Order: sequence, then C-alpha cells, then structure tokens
Amino acid sequence: RLCGLGHLIRVGVLPPRSRRSPKPYICEREESSCLRLCRLQQELVLDRSPMQAGSCVCAFDLVRTLTGRRGVSAECRSNSALSHLTVSDAGAHLSRSFCARCFLGVVTEGDGGGSASSLRRIMYSYLTSPGLLGFGGAWRGDRSAWDVVNAANASSPKVDQPIAMYVEPADKYVAVRAIVDLYRRRTGRSIPDSHVFFFSDTAADVAPFETASASASLPRYNARQVACGVRDPDMPAAGFCGAALSEIVDTPGVSFCDAPPPPPRSPLPPPSPASPPAYPPSPPLPPLATAATAAARRS
Repeated sequence: RLCGLGHLIRVGVLPPRSRRSPKPYICEREESSCLRLCRLQQELVLDRSPMQAGSCVCAFDLVRTLTGRRGVSAECRSNSALSHLTVSDAGAHLSRSFCARCFLGVVTEGDGGGSASSLRRIMYSYLTSPGLLGFGGAWRGDRSAWDVVNAANASSPKVDQPIAMYVEPADKYVAVRAIVDLYRRRTGRSIPDSHVFFFSDTAADVAPFETASASASLPRYNARQVACGVRDPDMPAAGFCGAALSEIVDTPGVSFCDAPPPPPRSPLPPPSPASPPAYPPSPPLPPLATAATAAARRS
C-alpha cells in the first residue's frame, strides 16, 4: 500500500521535514507504522470527502478499462505507459472522479498474471493512491491476494477481497453484488443499490446489469460501457485506450456506447452498353417443303 507523503504532510500526520524523501512509504508488513498511517489517511479521506463519502461503490473491469493496449499510441496520450502494462486515463486519475469518495472494486475474467505479477502490485498501488478512499479497510491479507466469487448461494454470492478474478461476462453482475455485500459487512456502511456503479469496455459485461434492472427481485445497479472513443480495430468488441476519465460519471441507469455508423455502401455500377454480336447473324432457313413440291421433285 502506498502512502503519499505530500498528502500525509498536508493533513498533519507527518512533519514537513519528511519532504526530503521523494519516495512514498511502501507498506510491506501488516503491523508496520506505515500501514497505520495509511489507514489513518483513509479515515481522513472518508471524513473529509464531500457528501456521502463511503456510501457508494465503483467497480471496474480490468483489461481495456483500467488498462489500455500496451505501448504508447497517438490515440491514447492520456494513458500512463509503464514497463509491463499501460494504465488507462481513468485508471491513473480516479482521484479526479466522483469515485474518489467511493469504495473500489475490480472484476476480471483473468487472474492478473498470478499472485506474483507486477500487474497486481501496480493496480493495487493505483487503487489505494492518495486522494482515494480505495478499499476502505475491507482488504484482508496480502495485497496480491485476489479472490474467486463463491456463488453457491445464488441469492447471496460471497467474496473475501474487493478484487474478484475468473469472472465471465455473464457473471459480472453477480461479482459486483458480492463486492457490495463485502463492503457492507466489513465497513458497516449503508450503501444504497442506486449508489453502485460498474464500468467496462465491453457490452457483454454491461448487459447483465440491464437484465437485472428489469427484474423486481434483483438489486438495480448502474452500469456504463466505457472506452467508447477508440475501439480496438483487431477486436471491435473491446476498447483500445481503456476508460477515459470523462467517462467515469455517476449517471444513473445502464448505458452502452453508441453504435458506430455502418460503412458507406458503394453505388451499384451503371449497366454496360449493349455490345455488338460476336458473329454475323445466320441467313434465314428455307421454307419447309410442302407435299406438292415434294411430288413435283419426284416426277
């Protein structure tokens, strides 16, 4: 967990002389003094954030939502390109969005490269950076310990970490429901269903939220397809740059990217002029012989 020195100095947790060290605190041990400062920082964010801080959840797909296509491109100038991955505009600047005052969650189809991967470590750092409420004390154990949703009880799915892996698109709604329940249990906060927001670059991830909104027995969450500005030419169903910061909004309901216009149809070619016959016409056949002419020929 990273504790930004500048933020801790501003709120009076650390003395000004700490400015001499440009590096953030890195919390490696559960009982380290740094981790206690991190928790105090989260409490300060919770108390100081405007209106209903801690009463909402922002959940995200990972690949092509919080991340973009690897490498730097002219279309993705707001992304943060690192050695192992590219963090999207929204992933790198969540503290500038309304999600700064919400608990955060991630649901992904993969496993983030495994428990020892740099992707897990980097995403954890971004999601707990200064200015974010982050996981709000709901995280347990090692920061690379992602979890799998236990959906044995369909009406009450469970998860032990705010990042759920191996979640198929059709199950993203169930995973978000489990994460919301996790925050309600571990933080004691009242989180209305209308204050739950999900963001993904693919329509298949968002579709189950639309289905649930039509049901009278299921919680109605908000969901939004993002990364709409630039789509991957090799995989049109996926984003290219990932989510833009301007797409992380608390608009209620379920929304999808506008369908791209169909490619222009080329006009039909004009009919070709009639070509002259390849061969001259055959002479007309002689008239059929009648019985009288046949008899005359025999005499």
